[in-house]
Order: sequence, then structure tokens, then C-alpha cells
Amino acid sequence: PEGQGRIFTESCNLDLWLRAADIASKRRKEREAELVSLAAALSREEGRLAEIAEGIEREEVASEGYERQKYKHILELTDRIKVLSMEIEAELRNNVALEALGRPRKPLSQEGLLPPLRARIAALRASGRDLGRKAGEGEAQLRALGTRRSEQEARLRAYREALEGDAVCPECGQKAPVARLEASCTAAQKAIRKTVAEISAASQDVADANQAADTAERELKLLEPALAKLEGAFLKIAPLERDLKRITNETNPHVESISTLKLRRKNARETITQTKANVEGAERLAKVYEYWGVAFKEIRLSIVDEVLRELEMAVTRHAEALGLAGWRVEFATERTTKSGEVSLAFTTLIYAADAEEPIKFESYSGGESQR
Repeated sequence: PEGQGRIFTESCNLDLWLRAADIASKRRKEREAELVSLAAALSREEGRLAEIAEGIEREEVASEGYERQKYKHILELTDRIKVLSMEIEAELRNNVALEALGRPRKPLSQEGLLPPLRARIAALRASGRDLGRKAGEGEAQLRALGTRRSEQEARLRAYREALEGDAVCPECGQKAPVARLEASCTAAQKAIRKTVAEISAASQDVADANQAADTAERELKLLEPALAKLEGAFLKIAPLERDLKRITNETNPHVESISTLKLRRKNARETITQTKANVEGAERLAKVYEYWGVAFKEIRLSIVDEVLRELEMAVTRHAEALGLAGWRVEFATERTTKSGEVSLAFTTLIYAADAEEPIKFESYSGGESQR
């Protein structure tokens, strides 16, 4: 029977449909394997996407914390600079010696305040030294003038005593005319008056120099502490301003990380979308191949059934011509099992006249089958 089935199959070219069904089944299995691979890849990408989303959330929280801390630090630095600036403004308002420098421009700066103040202090110190030297020279001159005045007054007394006494000249020790002694007294008095005028002028110069030196000293006593205070304030402000500038210009380090993660998230989403499209395509192909894997077999069986029906009718006609009226022949060949496999078998069933049950052709003896 198997040999007969093969002959029948070859004669009807039925292997074509069986090969087509096998190819469809193979393609379906390939697509199913591809679906397993795509499902694993999709699961990995979705897990990766979830990790990226968590990373973005962490970085965004960290970024917000960084910005809050940065803003807080900027406020702290600004407040400290403001307090120091207010101290500087208070010093400028309350120190009358600073008024000579003029009203400084705002915003107050170390470059705008300290150089003029240092120059003023240097000028006052130089002026104080000059005034001290001038006062010293004036005092020395006063001492010389005092000595000269004393000498002149002594000379005047000597000439007056000569006039009142023996008329002897105090300079040469000789008798001198009264007119000459009187002229010498007049000259001595004139010299004394001149020396007194010089003493008065020198005394005024010394007094002016001492007064100017005292004024400069008082101003220095006001300006030097002010300079120290301002320098201390600006010394504190300088690092604060550097820190403020640095922090203000700092770039949030989390921004770049967030951008990188968002780019990775975009790529992951695109990969997932493409993978899902591939899954849908593979599922469609798997269904198509599954359909045709069954359809090709059904086409093959339908061809077998059609040929066998025609063969049964032809055999039955020939049996009637041979005197076997009422006899009927039925052919059965391959069928699809429950597992989807094709069972190859060719069976001939003989229905005798008025017989309800068929008899397999193989059951007849050699003579009966020949007949």
C-alpha cells in the first residue's frame, strides 16, 4: 500500500504541495524564533528605557538641588557684600576728613576709593614732615634772633651809660663826642626794632607751621584708621566677589547629564518602536506561513480526493461491465493526523453487492483478487 501511495503521489505531482507546506512550516518556525529573539530584545530595551527614565529623574532632582544651593549661596554672598558695603558707606558719611576727597562714585569700588585716600595720606605725611622741618628751622632762627637782640640791647645800654657817664665809647674805649654816642644809640635802637620785627615774623611762621602740622596730624588721625577700616572691608569683599562671580558663572553639571540621558531615551524609544514594528511584521508573517502550511496540505488532499472520486467512478463502471453489478470500489489515501502530520497510505475497499461493510482488497486471495 505504501508503494501504491507513492506511485499515486508521483503521478498526481502531489509532492509539490507537500514541499510548499514544509517550506511554509519552516518559514513559520523561523519567524517564531525571530519573535522570541525580538521579544527578548524588546524586554531589554524597555528595561534600559526604565533605567534611563530613573536616571533622568535622579539627575533632575539633583539639578534642582544644585540650583537651590547655588541660589542660596549667591544670596549669602550678596548679603555679606552688602553689609560690608554699608560699613564702607557709613565710614564715608561719618568721617569728616573723607569729605575732602569728594563724594565717591557708586558702586563703591576699591579702585575708586583707596588710591585717592592713600595719596591724600601720603601727601599729609610729606606735608607734616616739611612743616616740622620748617618749624624747626624757624625755631633755630628765633634763637639766633634772640641772641642778636640780646647783644643789640646790651650795646644800646652801653651807649646810654656812656652818654650818662664819662662819654667813653664802649667799643673803642676812647672819649667820643656826645653826638656820635647819640647816633650810635639811635642806630642800636633801629637795629633792635628790625630784629624784633624779624622775631615777630619768624614767630608767626613757626606758629603757622605748627598749626598746619597739627591740622595735618589731626586729619591723619582720622584718615589712617579710615584707610585701615576700608582696606579691611575691601579685603573681605574681594574674595566674596570672586566667589560670587565664580558661582554665578558656574554651569550646572547635571544639565549635560540630563541632555545625554534624554538623547539615550530618544534612541531607546526609537529602537523600541522599530522592534515593535518588527514584532508585528514577524507575527503577520508567522500567521501567513501558518495559514499556508495548512492550506497547501489541504489543497493537496483536495486534489487527492478529487482524483480518487473520479477513479472510483471509473472502476465501478468497469466492474459493472465485468458483470459485478451492484459492486462498488472506494479508494482511501493519505490524511492529516491530529498532530498535523500527513499519514501516507493507499487503501482499496471493496463493497460487494448488498454488503454493508467493505472488505479490504488485500484481504482477498490471489485468485479472488485476480478475478
